[in-house]
Amino acid sequence: MELLKKLKFTIGNSQCIFRTLTPEDVSPSYVDALKKTRGVIQTVPEDINIEWQRSYIQKILLSPCDTICGLFIDSKLIGTSGIQNLSVDRIANRDIELAQGYTYSCTLGILVLSEKLRGKGYGKALVWAACYLANSCCGVQTFEAGIKKCNTPSLESFLGCGFKLKGESADSVNVKVKTSELVKPGFIETIIIE
Repeated sequence: MELLKKLKFTIGNSQCIFRTLTPEDVSPSYVDALKKTRGVIQTVPEDINIEWQRSYIQKILLSPCDTICGLFIDSKLIGTSGIQNLSVDRIANRDIELAQGYTYSCTLGILVLSEKLRGKGYGKALVWAACYLANSCCGVQTFEAGIKKCNTPSLESFLGCGFKLKGESADSVNVKVKTSELVKPGFIETIIIE
């Protein structure tokens, strides 16, 4: 699904755009980041390459209920947010397995591409921007995520945006937020939706 709007904001002096990804946005650095996170993101195949990821992005664009967006800073892709179950009738759509049980809510996953950029707040920007834009474009009111316990930075990104712990299993936790409780990171300024 292509979200018809994009979100523009600033972080310090940097111009940021958060928008739906296209196959043309897939780069070698994006594919390398996916390879390195294979243990955390279960959908990454062993033989991933640029062509495979471009095909995957094209399928997502054709989906009636899922999307993947990118955070571009000064025109460079630095991270992605996958959003599932965006359709208006989520119950008729499908249920999504989380760490403990299933959900009909929208689910969210994030990836900061470069290890050098991790720990600088971009994960929070990805979480917040995905929730804010999905709410603006599709009216989504609730988001959930399943996060591996070993992925502390990702969990901190979600908790920093207002998500609360909902449940856990031996190796994962579930978090959830209503958009009315979403917290904008303090470093994000000058927000425009186009």
